[in-house]
Amino acid sequence: MKKDSARVLMEEGLRSDFTLISAMGLILIVSLTGFSAEARTSWSDHRVQNLSCKNVTSDSVARSIRPAVYEISNHLSFQNWSFRWGFYDLANCWSLSRFQRLYFMMREPNAGLDMTEFSNQARSEDMYEDDQGWKGFPLKTFWFLPDQSDVRWATWEKGWSESGASSRPLERGRRADIEHYQVLRFHQLENLRYLKGPIARTVADNKITWDELSKSMTNGRKPLLLLRPDPYYQHVVVAKRIETTATGAKIWVYDSNAPWLERPVVWDKSTSMFSAFDIVNGMPVPDAHAALGVFIVDQDENEKMLESLATHYQQICAKP
Repeated sequence: MKKDSARVLMEEGLRSDFTLISAMGLILIVSLTGFSAEARTSWSDHRVQNLSCKNVTSDSVARSIRPAVYEISNHLSFQNWSFRWGFYDLANCWSLSRFQRLYFMMREPNAGLDMTEFSNQARSEDMYEDDQGWKGFPLKTFWFLPDQSDVRWATWEKGWSESGASSRPLERGRRADIEHYQVLRFHQLENLRYLKGPIARTVADNKITWDELSKSMTNGRKPLLLLRPDPYYQHVVVAKRIETTATGAKIWVYDSNAPWLERPVVWDKSTSMFSAFDIVNGMPVPDAHAALGVFIVDQDENEKMLESLATHYQQICAKP
C-alpha cells in the first residue's frame, strides 16, 4: 500500500510537471503566433497609398487613392459617339463618364471576372431575367475591372451575343453596353430638373454647387458633372482635380469627346459663374464663351463604389 501510494504521488507529480511544460509550450506557441500574425498598420497598392488599417472607411479610402489613378494614361481608349434611339439621337457622354469613373476606381491587375460580369458592370445591370422581368444590378458587390491591356477588352470592344435566360439573343460589348446604360440613364424623370431655370443658373445656385463640389473633391470624391450650355444640349464629364487660380479655379475633367486630354471647367469667384470653352467649343450652342449650368450627378454610385472598396481593404487589413 505504501509502495502504491508513492507510485500514485510520483505519477501525479509527473502529470503536473507535464501540464506545466505543456502550458509553457502553449504560451510560447501563442506568443510566436501573435508575433507573426500581427495586424497590418497600413496598406499600399496600385490604387491607394499608405491607407491606414486602423479604421478603414469610404472617406479614408477616398483620401488615400493615388492621383496617378486618374491620369490621362487611365482614360478609356475610345471616344464619344451618337446613336439612334427610337425617333431621336442620343450621345453616350453620361454612360462613358460613368464607366470611366468606374474604371478609375475599380481597375485591378489580373482581375478575375468573366466577360458577362464585365458586361453587367458596364451596363450597371444584372442582365438575367426572372419572373419580374429585368433585375437592376444592386451595386452591393463590385467585380474589379481588368486593365485595358487585358485581352478581354478586345473581346468586349468587338462585341458578341448570348441567349441569356431567354431564347432571344442578348447583345453584349462596348457599343451595346454603353448605349444600353445611356438609354437607361437618360429616361429618368429627375432629368427634367436640368431643363429648368436660366442656362447659367443663379448666383446662389452656383455658390451651392461650387461649395459642394470643392468639398466633395477635397474629400477624395470624383463627381460626375452635367454641363448645360443650352436647354436642349447637355454634356457629362468626370471631375478629377481642382487647380486654384487668381480668378477662381479650374476643375480638370475627363471629357469623352476628347479622351486623350484633360479639359477645364472654369469657376469665376467674382461672378460666381462656371464656363467651359474648351469643352463646349464646337457644340451646336450660341456662345461657347458664355456661362453654363453645372450640376453634380450620380453621387450615390460614387459612394457605393467607395463602400465596396472599403470592404475590400478591410479584408486585406485583417490578414496577417
